[in-house]
Amino acid sequence: MRAADQYPMEVGAVRAVEADDVDEDIELPQGSSALPPLDSMLDLFNWYWRQFCRSEIKDCRGFPVTFREEEFVHFVKITDRYGKEPRNRTDTIRRIKAGEFRLFHGTKYSPANFSMQRAKDLACALSVIQDPQMIVPNWQPLGKANPGEAYIRNFGKDGRRRFRVLICGIAGKRRFPVTMFPRQRFANEETLIKLWP
Repeated sequence: MRAADQYPMEVGAVRAVEADDVDEDIELPQGSSALPPLDSMLDLFNWYWRQFCRSEIKDCRGFPVTFREEEFVHFVKITDRYGKEPRNRTDTIRRIKAGEFRLFHGTKYSPANFSMQRAKDLACALSVIQDPQMIVPNWQPLGKANPGEAYIRNFGKDGRRRFRVLICGIAGKRRFPVTMFPRQRFANEETLIKLWP
């Protein structure tokens, strides 16, 4: 039995877990990426680039998976003071590389300019790609991943459901991850058609 099959998937009413919920109930499998550094935006980006962008990654079916630098902005949910993601992701990445964009953890009066939980969840990404519980068609009607696939894996410990969903766009055999988020449940129609296994 594969590690991803240990906990059955519950279907039913959907309740998305907010990305900023603190989730201490996840258990990373052995061989997972180390948690990313959260001391500077440049260090966080460099960690993302080393772990994902420069590596040759294959999914459980042998399809190549290519992470793009620009998607880092959405993966860690970089936002301005109004809570909006930057429209020009390429310019944001340029500013991060130049050291102009600083990581801000937030204060009592100002929100953080990124999601710490989403940044931590990136440590789950390789496990989701290489050993998912299932892969289903992307059920989200909007976004860059249409057509796309949703890779799903449970990271809960002690029987808890702490799924991570990685959404990938498709270009031939190549997959392009665009977002990752936590879920606890899935609607029947979201997991009805299985592309894998």
